[in-house]
Amino acid sequence: MTFVVPLAAAVVEERGGMLIHGAIIAREYGLPCITGASNAMKLIENGNQITVDGYLGIITCHTEDL
Repeated sequence: MTFVVPLAAAVVEERGGMLIHGAIIAREYGLPCITGASNAMKLIENGNQITVDGYLGIITCHTEDL
């Protein structure tokens, strides 16, 4: 995971809390992170653009209108 994080803009994890590995790495890189986002993998599709507010714990999924 530490090889991919420098390429990411944020970290979203379905399980865990503040002390999970992803949250610690995100904090070291200064990235917003949300943990415990149940069903995130089902709701966010590949290629979707999302906005992550790590302070409030909000994930906003942007869809393109065709």
